[in-house]
Amino acid sequence: MLVSLLITVFTVTVTYLFPEYFPNLAIQVVSHIVTLLAVTMIKIGYLLRCIGRHGLGEVIL
Repeated sequence: MLVSLLITVFTVTVTYLFPEYFPNLAIQVVSHIVTLLAVTMIKIGYLLRCIGRHGLGEVIL
């Protein structure tokens, strides 16, 4: 989840905060796609964490 979070922060930085430093359209398109994939991986990681904690009998927060 941490790696996915770092990738998300990087791609959001490239896509929205500093697009003028990345004028290549291909970089912008790939950055948008990778943002969606990284956020999806964060969600899947959190889901697996919840399933694991439930399996151990712990409270899910």
